[in-house]
Amino acid sequence: MRDQGSVTEAPQPASDWMLVADTAFVAFLRLLGDNPDPQTVTEALARGPLAAFRPAVSVLAFVLPEREALFVVGLVGCEGEALRRLTTIPLAADIPATRCYRTNQVISVPSAQLVEDFPLVAPYVMAAPPATDGEAIVFPIRSRGGVIAVLGLDFPQRVTQPWLLRAAVASLSGPLALWTALQLQASDGDGAGSERRGGRSLSITERQHRIIELVRQGCTNRQIAEEIGFSVPTVKAELANLCTLLGAGNRSELAARAARAGL
Repeated sequence: MRDQGSVTEAPQPASDWMLVADTAFVAFLRLLGDNPDPQTVTEALARGPLAAFRPAVSVLAFVLPEREALFVVGLVGCEGEALRRLTTIPLAADIPATRCYRTNQVISVPSAQLVEDFPLVAPYVMAAPPATDGEAIVFPIRSRGGVIAVLGLDFPQRVTQPWLLRAAVASLSGPLALWTALQLQASDGDGAGSERRGGRSLSITERQHRIIELVRQGCTNRQIAEEIGFSVPTVKAELANLCTLLGAGNRSELAARAARAGL
């Protein structure tokens, strides 16, 4: 696996971005001045200043340190169900976005390795266009030296001009950080409206932890039901939810990916 602190290649020549940079940047600043909602900002980033790089998926997440969580506030390029499925992710979870927050560095991962290395991103990867030859890159959005948000971009191809992509994001990060700080102050750390959107937290219950443990031991659904005191259909439903969460196709994959995710 490549150094996860580095960005590798970009699909467009420098001139493509430079031709639209001034106009797109000014338009983005004007948009932020109107204080739009986070989803609108994410769409504006993907289709405005960063459009020349053609990201397949763009994700914006706020850092909520008081809740020890990342909150996904904007998502472009995935089916809406992915955003509804997982919106709040513990900072302790190991995914590229939380690693970006912890290290305060750009994180790059080949698309083909995303689910294998980070099972908890499976719902997003499965809802996005396939990009086995691409890469996912996560940028920290900093304010006063600390990371207050992360911007994730997934490209269908390896990036060929990383310096230009870094320059583009750097030119946007200042005003984006200011807007993010205002959003966080206005929401007072309430998850930026998670309840209004019906988002769900990434929370594994004690019962689900126990089910994963029993799956690792090779127990059948009936044995698990007897152990935890619930019906077989309930156990099947819990297993289905866990498989969806971790992108697992069977019990063996569920056990392996849960272990990699630290569950």
